[in-house]
Amino acid sequence: MKKETKMLLKLILAAEEESEAGQQRSASKELVRAKTPTKEEIPELKEFAMFIDSQKPNKTMSDAEKDMRKADLERVRKELYPDHEDNRTEISEVPIWAKYALTVPEAAEYFHLGYNKLREIVRRDKYAEYLLWNGGRVYIKRKLFEEYLNKETEV
Repeated sequence: MKKETKMLLKLILAAEEESEAGQQRSASKELVRAKTPTKEEIPELKEFAMFIDSQKPNKTMSDAEKDMRKADLERVRKELYPDHEDNRTEISEVPIWAKYALTVPEAAEYFHLGYNKLREIVRRDKYAEYLLWNGGRVYIKRKLFEEYLNKETEV
């Protein structure tokens, strides 16, 4: 759609929403408040305002005409404002090998050690450099724990 067409449709939608809400403001006043027009834009704005005022629903419209108008406005709304996509489903979980810190169950899976053995290692030295505490939860820094395991001969 062209820029002018989109602007016209937005103005029509705004006028329709105003009339539905029972407000008495005109679209030309809205445009003046939104931005001060240049000398070149003033004739176009007057034409838009006249067009919108002529498009306001009157009391003599039949139910069929109102339904058609409502359907047209719904179609235009869908074109102007497409539905938002839920991007959260597209985000995949970070693989274990790419994480900086692992939970105890993740570390047990990654290092092929038992959960209880890892808990024992944490209990032995609660302030080791490979441990990261978040309140009462402990995380194991993956690379530093790898270095620790490389130095150890027995776990």
